[in-house]
Amino acid sequence: MPMYCYRNQATNEVLEEVYPMGKAPRRIRRDGKHYVRDIASECPMVTPPGIGGHRMRRSRALGVPPFQIPAMQKHLKETAGYDAKFDPKTGEMLFSSRADRNRAMEATGTFDQDAGYGDRAPNNC
Repeated sequence: MPMYCYRNQATNEVLEEVYPMGKAPRRIRRDGKHYVRDIASECPMVTPPGIGGHRMRRSRALGVPPFQIPAMQKHLKETAGYDAKFDPKTGEMLFSSRADRNRAMEATGTFDQDAGYGDRAPNNC
């Protein structure tokens, strides 16, 4: 079943919900909050950064516990010159693009085990 995205207009929070194809409602309500279907978030590659539905890509593997975010940002800036962004609630590292993700992996000395063309992989580290 496909995944559909819904955005809360007040908080800009995006939820992902699974519905049968063609059966996704235009509006939903979760925990007392109203969400509207956000097609742009379902296709983030179509929307330029900073516009409407663009969502940051996330990595739990490159993340840190939330209390360590400031120290990790400082460390990556000083050692690799990389301005790391993290989700303050989960500690996940955030990326604006594949290229940004590759820079982050280079800064942290990691690679993508399932890399595609152009991704940082073990043989091109």
